[in-house]
Amino acid sequence: YYVAECMEFNRYGEYREDIHSAEEAVKIYQSIPSERLNAGKGIGLHVEEEDGIPLEFSLVYNGELDVDLLRDIYDPNQYPEVFIAARELSAYLPETKVIDTKGLLTEKTLEATVFADEMIKLEKNLDPDFYHTFYPKEAEHKEAIIWKALCQDGKEEYSRWLGSKIFEQKPELKEQADKLKTTLEQVKLIPPVDLKPFVYVRISEHPDIPLEEAMPLNKAVELFGKLDRQAVEEKDMAGYYKTHFE
Repeated sequence: YYVAECMEFNRYGEYREDIHSAEEAVKIYQSIPSERLNAGKGIGLHVEEEDGIPLEFSLVYNGELDVDLLRDIYDPNQYPEVFIAARELSAYLPETKVIDTKGLLTEKTLEATVFADEMIKLEKNLDPDFYHTFYPKEAEHKEAIIWKALCQDGKEEYSRWLGSKIFEQKPELKEQADKLKTTLEQVKLIPPVDLKPFVYVRISEHPDIPLEEAMPLNKAVELFGKLDRQAVEEKDMAGYYKTHFE
């Protein structure tokens, strides 16, 4: 995020950038007296494209957040982070006039189980032989998809896979993959009421700990305990392999 005392000429007056959260940006924005320059203070977002070119999006300006104008200029599917930022800012600034006739900022939700079902359909359509060989127990696989999709790192990994070149070669599946990718980026997944405790492994230096995978908590406790006991026996001292999970 960035905050400017004058949104028309950003560097004229107080200007702050590299702000990492909407909450922090709002605090800085509210600390600037509106009458100081009477030039329309505001909040914007910097987004770096894949080619490294930085883009600047004006969001809050002069007490307004015009989502209709953003939608007319920018594709929400191409710049989802802009509309996510707009939603967060509108929550922190209830006094701001929001122009959103299409309801883009209304938070959309989906049951995580429904997302998992659609992912399984895509995996089967992509390679049915691979699917049935590696996922013989579909109920367990569905549960693992739900766990992974509920974690930010897991969600990002799925999003990268859904946007990969593999689907460019299969146009009959690309629409299905694009829809799931958009869901991950713009829709809040709702956990099932009977969700079991689980861990998602982000980093692992041990071959027996699956990298970027989710597992039930009781299995993780058993596995980590076993590996730690082995490490103690092998090293004759206590010590853990580097592992990061959530």
